[in-house]
Amino acid sequence: YKPVKKFLDERAARIQGELENAEKISADATKEKAELDERLANAETEAHGILVAGEEKASAQASKIISEAKDKSAKLIAKAEEDARKEKEQLIASVKDDITELSVELTGKILKREVSEKDNKKVIDEFFSEMK
Repeated sequence: YKPVKKFLDERAARIQGELENAEKISADATKEKAELDERLANAETEAHGILVAGEEKASAQASKIISEAKDKSAKLIAKAEEDARKEKEQLIASVKDDITELSVELTGKILKREVSEKDNKKVIDEFFSEMK
């Protein structure tokens, strides 16, 4: 019986050792899985943060581009309005010059015609009546 008992005791000890080793491996695997799950969660959180930061940066850049475009547009409109105003003033001045030249020319032509004695008397009478 001693050799059988010794064999059985050794076998039981070996099985017990293997069970303890399996439990240790299982505990290590569970611990490692928990660490990996935590690292994965951290990586997902970091990726989400990077994505949100990228979206915010893109939104800020888009807002800046839109603002700059609006500013440029307003400046172009203001310049176009100023150019139109200047051109209008130049046209008005040109028309006034043309009218003045035509008036002088017309006055010269009117004065060149023969003035009758009756016209002369009328102009003199009007002059004296205005003087009163």
